[in-house]
Amino acid sequence: MTKRSPSWRAPARPEDEGRYGNLPLHRPLCHQEADRSDKPRWVREEPPLSREHAETLDTFRLNQLRSLMALDRSIEAIVNRMSELGQLDRTVIIYLSDNGVFWGEHGLAGKDAVYEEAIRVPFAVRYPRLAAPRTERRVVANIALAPTILELAGIGQPYPMDGVSLVPLLAGREVEYRRRVGFLGDG
Repeated sequence: MTKRSPSWRAPARPEDEGRYGNLPLHRPLCHQEADRSDKPRWVREEPPLSREHAETLDTFRLNQLRSLMALDRSIEAIVNRMSELGQLDRTVIIYLSDNGVFWGEHGLAGKDAVYEEAIRVPFAVRYPRLAAPRTERRVVANIALAPTILELAGIGQPYPMDGVSLVPLLAGREVEYRRRVGFLGDG
């Protein structure tokens, strides 16, 4: 895979293939940046996206969104079943992805460059015992998963970990929390 030609697929279920047909094309302002002098050399040297490649990325984006419909239905089935069993309010549901993806931003396709579009990921936690639904704006990282799960399970950390539990944030407490994600011990 190159930064220009995604080789992955996002197959949709047959019942979802026509969804989002009226969604506007994804053409961010940085899609065809005329001046890329502020970018690293490997980005500056990339030729601009061709119209054909931009259309391929638009199609891929639609297919990704369509393929997520099956995921949504699966999550709904799990939540419904946990509710039927009377376990939903005692069950922690954590949803996250590996990373974001470029749909042409900065002339890139894929997910292997450190720009906002590729470093931000979906991350959601459902546990009604902790707090009412809300969006947390502080920086969290996947290294917080293990200490969070251990704390929620009442186990505690068996050894020092780089991550910090998200439970105070999930509970809606006003606490000092990390301001950035960096190297070990870098807060």
